[in-house]
Amino acid sequence: MSITIKHWYLPALLWAATVLTSCIRKDVEDCQPLSVSIAVGDKNYSNINEVVGLGAPLQPEDENQPFIHYVKKLYYVLQEKATGKTVYTRHLHDVTGDHAMATADLPADLPFGEYVLTVWGNIESEVPIDDDGTSYNFHINQAQGYDAYMTCDTLLYDAYHANYVVSLHRLKGRLVIEAEQMPDGIRLSRKTISGLSASVDQDMEYSGSSSVATVLEWNAATEDDMNSHTYLAPTVEGQQSRLDMAFYDDPDDTTPLIAPKAVNINLERNTVTYVRYVYDHTTGKVDAYLAVDGGWKQINDLELGEAEEP
Repeated sequence: MSITIKHWYLPALLWAATVLTSCIRKDVEDCQPLSVSIAVGDKNYSNINEVVGLGAPLQPEDENQPFIHYVKKLYYVLQEKATGKTVYTRHLHDVTGDHAMATADLPADLPFGEYVLTVWGNIESEVPIDDDGTSYNFHINQAQGYDAYMTCDTLLYDAYHANYVVSLHRLKGRLVIEAEQMPDGIRLSRKTISGLSASVDQDMEYSGSSSVATVLEWNAATEDDMNSHTYLAPTVEGQQSRLDMAFYDDPDDTTPLIAPKAVNINLERNTVTYVRYVYDHTTGKVDAYLAVDGGWKQINDLELGEAEEP
């Protein structure tokens, strides 16, 4: 008799312990809510030390700065994994505090399940984000846009999985152009870069084709200050981006003083593309150089003349 009672009693104790320690989300209000911390994965460009060593007007970031130093604003959307239904959207908002990571503000009564969290960061407007929050348009109206970041992660939320860390990654590259030894009087430049990706989705798949056009006034006191910085989507896969550059001595002129022929470059995510235009007063030519593998590669020996049509 005593053996029978013992055999029955032990499973009963185990069953009771399981019931008391497990958390059934629909019935128990004090289950641990889903908690997501957001980190920054790309704090420095992948080749920052290389281009700085070649003289690029940049400085490596201190990677121990708080989250807000790298990303100032966040937008995120939470969807059911199985249905794709949006269950929560946190619209664009300022990051606050000086913590190493940001914390996602998610509903405390979220049911257990499998979710997809998509986060966009470092943008100033929701306009580039599609209505469902799962894709981003880079260069609306040929504007450079923002140094945008993104992450997308699948989260299993149950009694045993409630805390996650996701990491933001930079979506664009950076084009740095320096103009050296230019003739006196250069006051403005215009450039167009074509063959750029138009958008990216939550799986970090780039698609479409777009271009960027910029105008920059040169108010530099010395030629060392004649540089420009532009955030650009990666070059369309399997293609090259075309860079057209023109320099003017009068901002009202339609004909440039210096208009090198176009050059081909490749823009990559989280990478600095560093280009130098050097005017030779003796020969009247402009040489274009591209930073490659820690050194300089001459792209073309460019004669002055009208810029080619795209």
